[in-house]
Amino acid sequence: MDSRLKKCLSSGMTSVERPLPPRPPKGTRWGGRAKGTPNKVNQGIREAIQQAFDEAGGVDYLVNLAKTDPKTFVPLLAKIIPTELKTEGAGGLNIKINLGD
Repeated sequence: MDSRLKKCLSSGMTSVERPLPPRPPKGTRWGGRAKGTPNKVNQGIREAIQQAFDEAGGVDYLVNLAKTDPKTFVPLLAKIIPTELKTEGAGGLNIKINLGD
């Protein structure tokens, strides 16, 4: 047995107190995934969606979707348009999206 443990047990102590290890500075990451590493499940889903998109016709499929079903296509388009636009100058910003022929 360790001499410190023998000494503690003989004095009636039931546990040995040890100092805690020093804490890392606040905001320091320790453990877990590295920052920016994609979740494996999300990565798998993205790959499956990309494969389905390629097999459905890719860009040609989206062009056909825009023409035949704009109610489905417009929300897809809205997801890729920035929600905030910063403009400089006195004039306004005009955006025109033409989904027709």
